[in-house]
This record gives sequence, structure tokens and C-alpha cells, in this order.
Amino acid sequence: MRWVLVSWLICLTGMAMAQTPMALVVIRHAPPHGCVMAKVDFSAIVQRKAISSLTPSDLRAQLSDGRSIPVQFVPDDERALSGWLFLRLPSGGNWTVWLRVGQGARDEGRGEQNGTVRTKHFTIVHDAKRMGGLPSRIVFAETGKTFDTFVWNDRVHHRNLGSFHLRNDSNPKVQIASQGEIATVVRVRGRYCQPDGKQPPSQPEAVYDWVYFRELPLVFGTFVAKQLKVFRGTSCIFWN
Repeated sequence: MRWVLVSWLICLTGMAMAQTPMALVVIRHAPPHGCVMAKVDFSAIVQRKAISSLTPSDLRAQLSDGRSIPVQFVPDDERALSGWLFLRLPSGGNWTVWLRVGQGARDEGRGEQNGTVRTKHFTIVHDAKRMGGLPSRIVFAETGKTFDTFVWNDRVHHRNLGSFHLRNDSNPKVQIASQGEIATVVRVRGRYCQPDGKQPPSQPEAVYDWVYFRELPLVFGTFVAKQLKVFRGTSCIFWN
């Protein structure tokens, strides 16, 4: 699947915000289910078109024939103009989609809370009191089978200081970053610690975005880690 975000250069002054074109999205070879996603940065477009602000609920998406389709924008943080853009097309293939600034679908996310996400295929739980807010319980809708005996081993390791696991953070931040027609996104922020809460001098931490599609049996995850200074160790994540 390939798609291109094209800035629309004509500023239609005097028109209502709900009718203001912002960008043209060209999608090639979308999958049969029609859900597509890409990392985007609207900064240059917003500046060029002198848009005063852009929030996730400001976006609308329309096909070239005028039909509206579901759209979600998940900023990297609350005020960012970069993030993930999700579209749900009527089917696979090649499409042209207009993004417009105006009143779009309401986003039910944006809150500090534990995350219980229900999709067509499973229910998954992010509990801040278990494993640093990473997924801790999965219930499959078709069979009712529960999977909750696994352990996340996301860690940094130093040969002298030992291992520091994200699951040891006793105070992670679990946020429903976005909840819309296409997907629910759970954002987890945590610190790499030992069981007593001790961190290495570099104070490493991570931000995970977990994307759960409402109609698809798919999970997409992203991960960003940072630290105050170089930590001569290794990092890895796996579950067992």
C-alpha cells in the first residue's frame, strides 16, 4: 500500500471552516478491508494555509465523489501537528481523499485512565497496576479464552548494574489517546526500573502507542525510548 499527502495550494478565503480543503491524500493499492494508516506531519500545511489550530476532531475526510469516510488523527502529543493518520476506505484499490478542516467525528479519547479496549475480535486490558501498564489480559471474543499468564520483558540491561524492566514502574501513565470509528489507541508512558524502583543513572523511559482496530483482528504498536545520557547497555522487548 502506498499513499501520498499533497498540500492543496489554493486558499479559499471567505468559505466556512467546514468547507476548507487542507490536503489531498492519494492512496495506491489499499488492502481489501480499506483501512490505511501513515505517519504524517501537518506543520507545513497548517502554516501555509494559516490555520489557527488543528485538533483531532477538526478533520473530515471525503472521497472525490463527495462521500464522507471515517478518519482519525492521533497526535504524537496533545499539541503536536505530527502523528498517525487513519482512514477507512470503502474497499481496497486506488483512492483520492480530501482532508478538510471543520467539525469532524468526535474523538472519545484523551484521558488519563486504565484502558480496557473491546473490538470485534477481542478485549484487551491495560492496567496501570500490572506490568507497567502494558497489555496484561486478553479475552478472545469467539471462544472466550482468556490469556493473562504472560510476562512482558521490555528492559534495558547493563553488565554491571543488571536489568531494568518497564513492568517494574509502579506509576506508569496509561491514556486512551484516541477512540474513534476506526481504532482505539492506548498510550503508555513508563520508566525502566528494578523491582525496588531504582533506575540507572541515564533514567531511561519509553512511550508505547498500541493501536487496536475495531473491525480487524490486528494490533499495531509503536515504541519510542529516551534517556538523559548514553547508557552502555542493551534493550529488548519480548513476552513469554
